[in-house]
Amino acid sequence: MGGQWIWEPSPAFIESTNVYRFMRWLGFTEREPFLEFSREQNEVFWAEWVREAGIEWFHPFEKTLDLSRGVEWARWFSGGKLNIAWNCLDRHAKTGAIACVWESEDGSSRQLNLAEL
Repeated sequence: MGGQWIWEPSPAFIESTNVYRFMRWLGFTEREPFLEFSREQNEVFWAEWVREAGIEWFHPFEKTLDLSRGVEWARWFSGGKLNIAWNCLDRHAKTGAIACVWESEDGSSRQLNLAEL
């Protein structure tokens, strides 16, 4: 392949992504400084990303990253409690949004919305 990309997103596509919007919200205009920030200030980065993603905590976390027992025993979002099923599915059930589309080989199809799922 000679180091060429198979596909490269257009600037319009990039600018329509959640990550680009998040990068801009944090005040970055360039990808590399944004990535450096995510590595160098990962506690701030992940605390902001959790907020941006709209994750709902049943009990808020007290510390984004706890390395007190060493990096190999890192604890993320310590003290926080959440319900992954609530965040991924339950809280969206009332929207009626389509969760799954099934299509058979004969062309018949069926859709399930989040509440049905």
